[in-house]
Amino acid sequence: MVTRTPRPLLYFLLAAVLVAAAASAAVSGRFAADSLRRRAAFILYVPPLRQEASGTSLPISLHGGLIHAVVSATGKILQFWWVRGVLFAYIVAFLLFTFSHRAQTWVIYLHCFVHRRHFSARNLCRHGLAGFARGVEAGNLRGWHLLPTGPPFAQCEADFDERLKESNARVIIFFHGNGGTRAFPPKRVRVLHMLASHFRAHVFSFDYSGFGDSEGRPSETQLYADARVVYAFVRARVSADSKIVLYGQSLGTFAAVDLAAYLSLPRVEAHGVSVGAEPVAAVILEAPPASLTDAARSHPTAAPFRIIPGVDVIFRNLLKERLDSLAKVGNILYPLLVLHGREDGFIPLSQGLRLFERAKNSGNDNAHLVVFSECGHVNVAAQRTYLSTVHEFLERHAPFS
Repeated sequence: MVTRTPRPLLYFLLAAVLVAAAASAAVSGRFAADSLRRRAAFILYVPPLRQEASGTSLPISLHGGLIHAVVSATGKILQFWWVRGVLFAYIVAFLLFTFSHRAQTWVIYLHCFVHRRHFSARNLCRHGLAGFARGVEAGNLRGWHLLPTGPPFAQCEADFDERLKESNARVIIFFHGNGGTRAFPPKRVRVLHMLASHFRAHVFSFDYSGFGDSEGRPSETQLYADARVVYAFVRARVSADSKIVLYGQSLGTFAAVDLAAYLSLPRVEAHGVSVGAEPVAAVILEAPPASLTDAARSHPTAAPFRIIPGVDVIFRNLLKERLDSLAKVGNILYPLLVLHGREDGFIPLSQGLRLFERAKNSGNDNAHLVVFSECGHVNVAAQRTYLSTVHEFLERHAPFS
């Protein structure tokens, strides 16, 4: 069987060659509109049609006028040195992103955003967490355990364990977004503190493999494995009637959705006895991408590529990681709250809406969507109605006795 190259990919390669030709001429300092026109005419050459009129043949170019206009405009734009620099940077970044899995990993996770030697998550006093937070380790992962803020404050490790074992405790497992760590940017620390204080919850936040002071390297499979390790760590230390809430933020929603879908599956223990799904109280998703492909396509830095026909096929073929929450959210049995900003410029509201609709249409009657107007991607927790929205959801699905 002969495998044909997808037509959108051919369009992309065609455009890439044209851009590369323009960039090579621009960067070399010998750019000229005539040179670019000759290159474009060679690349996009279309045999002329001939029309018989009054015994003479008139060449009619299908694309000549359009090519001339586009090339002339491109020549004027590329006369600016900063435009040539941006174009060259885009080409280099595209080549790295295409052929290097490690470059893709760095761009997706941004786990090297904070160098280890500058990492200060173990200094709880620096973050104002002394007295009601401690450092914890789950395998190669390191994180924090925050107590519900308020007296009595913990004096030693035994105090933390004792309060965690309290009956009917509310426990939030927080999966942070990409870039930085659990301690950086500082607004993440404020969110953790707010979750612990306003909702009277034990809050656990771990750095994924390769983030902060956690060992290893990030990847899609490792992200899912990290989430399951963290859940097992927390479940083993809380009482049986504790209300565990999975809270995902941006990239962390991929981990939360995969974990929730996995825990929704019936478990089979000794003697083949099915004991049902894990007892998770609720799932909260803040600014969730539908999938990595959708997130990459909608990102502001990908704007120049969105003009290419069939760009979705291109992104699907290039990305080594999948991270597809849309394919899994329908399997979640737990109450679900999707929080999204209407003005989110990184992950558009349409993606959160698709996740909500998929969950609702799959039979989850406890799925809810809350949209914050005049809210972007990173300031959802700063909205005036955020606390009341989450409080109402938790009181309904993860209440104290």
